Amino acid sequence: MDPDETQPSESQRPPVDAGSTEEPVHFLEHWRDVTGRLAAAAAIGTLGSLLLFALWRNADRVDDLYMLFLWALLYLAAGAMLTIGFLPPLMTRWTVLVDCSPQGVSHGGVTHPWATVRSLRLGAERGRRTSTRYQLEVRLDERTVRVRSVRWRDRAHELAEAVQRFAPGTPVELDPDSVFGPGGDPRAGRTSRAATAALVAATVLLWVLVCAAVLRWAPGLVTLS
Repeated sequence: MDPDETQPSESQRPPVDAGSTEEPVHFLEHWRDVTGRLAAAAAIGTLGSLLLFALWRNADRVDDLYMLFLWALLYLAAGAMLTIGFLPPLMTRWTVLVDCSPQGVSHGGVTHPWATVRSLRLGAERGRRTSTRYQLEVRLDERTVRVRSVRWRDRAHELAEAVQRFAPGTPVELDPDSVFGPGGDPRAGRTSRAATAALVAATVLLWVLVCAAVLRWAPGLVTLS
């Protein structure tokens, strides 16, 4: 049997109250899901801050075009490393995976009305080596939207409950071979500007402390003799 034949047609789907005032349910990534990425960004940013500090400490050594060219390249490298160090803590906590609302499923700024959603499936990627194995498939009438994140591991059941609340006739499938948590804490995926600012401030403070420590105990690393 064609699996598409088992999906409810648009005429068979129960009407959805799009005018409902019920609050949408947000599914976001949390910084604790990407601690490895943040640790790597912090290390790269720290090296960039040390390089920038060393360039500033030795700026008077630029006395010819060759040194000027070399210094410019090093400044670009330091800037790139600082950017890599800044972006993950700045962006990770603002990554919205999916919003479920009476109007439909939203992803990437696009809302797919429930009337066009045939089913949702939660499972794990197969045959690929990746740290983020879990994915959500939003199967639409014309295409399938895939949203990958480890967040689905502990919020799969909450997503299923939200879909059944907003669109009771929309099937939600859970891969039986994938391990899902009993239901995550909705607060775990929420974010705030204050939390983001605190994470970025902690990153910058780390860079400053490392530079101060090097200047105090190993000044030779940032001062050319």
